[in-house]
Amino acid sequence: MKIIAKFSGLIYNKSDKIKGKIMNKFNRSQKNLITVHMLKMIMDLFISIFLTSYILSQTPDSILGQGLVNIGIFYLSWYIVYGIFEFLCSFFVDKGNRLAFLRIAIVINTLLIVALVFWGEQISHWLIPAGAICGLVDAFYYSSYL
Repeated sequence: MKIIAKFSGLIYNKSDKIKGKIMNKFNRSQKNLITVHMLKMIMDLFISIFLTSYILSQTPDSILGQGLVNIGIFYLSWYIVYGIFEFLCSFFVDKGNRLAFLRIAIVINTLLIVALVFWGEQISHWLIPAGAICGLVDAFYYSSYL
């Protein structure tokens, strides 16, 4: 009986010499990096949905008016800060300190989630700083992949 596993677009046959050792070809640090990246994607999904719903709940009367403008301000500040800090971080990243950039991003992202849980109702008062912090987190995180 042939068992076929699909991984990264490649099909491996378990009856061959591979015998289900697809993940064993990665070393421990690669597995940890994949796990951290999956956790980052979950945190990004949580932050974007959570913040968007809070921003829209602050302006229930005019969702297509002021609510949409507030979401635009948030994401505009996010991507402006991300672009600036990604460019600046590219000058400081080398093989030796990539892990430090990744750790900084994880710590800042955790602090942002804690702040959102406790002070989420006041999100309309700090749209630009919240977007800037999200951009800073993404810049530090993705600069570790340069």
